[in-house]
Amino acid sequence: ITSGLLIAMTISGVSIKYILGGIGIISFLVPLTLQGPCRDLVCGVLLIAFDKIRVGELVKLYDSNVNIDGQIQDIQIFTTQLYNPLTSSIIEIPNSSLWDMSIHSITRSPNQKIKITLLVSNRNNIGMIETVIRKILNEKPEVNDIKFSWTEYDERGLKLVIAVDVNTSNEKYYKTENMLYKHLRIGLQDYGIIYADGVS
Repeated sequence: ITSGLLIAMTISGVSIKYILGGIGIISFLVPLTLQGPCRDLVCGVLLIAFDKIRVGELVKLYDSNVNIDGQIQDIQIFTTQLYNPLTSSIIEIPNSSLWDMSIHSITRSPNQKIKITLLVSNRNNIGMIETVIRKILNEKPEVNDIKFSWTEYDERGLKLVIAVDVNTSNEKYYKTENMLYKHLRIGLQDYGIIYADGVS
């Protein structure tokens, strides 16, 4: 078609220099312009084909800079919509960015535990911290079981990871997670536990 148009313009006496120049510029700019949308389109197809995400499931998304929680609202051609139940906001994430993230599905993990991470100062009585945490968290009826892992130690203090087995629905997971974290922080302050930043 392009060749036919160029021959017709030449026969008609129309100068084709400008048209050829325009075609050259467009052929250079179009791939650069469409590179992002094409990558989003392909990544969207791959996300669905490999069943990495599903509409309606609760997920935690991680990469080096971002930590996002929410429910997959819609998977579109170029973006995926994520609904945050705590803020009632909808976030649109490019499918290519979502493909590069670590996706942790809460919905697909029926025995999912809530993870709470604390960095406590060495000035505490470390031997009693687990007892105090158990006492504080067991005040909540949602809590079934608590497991501890002391993962790191440095000059600031000890990093404690707490896995809390809870009796809650997926829809209430984020609210329960925030409630337990807040309850634990307040309870530890009442017991005078000192955090690594010096706050008690």
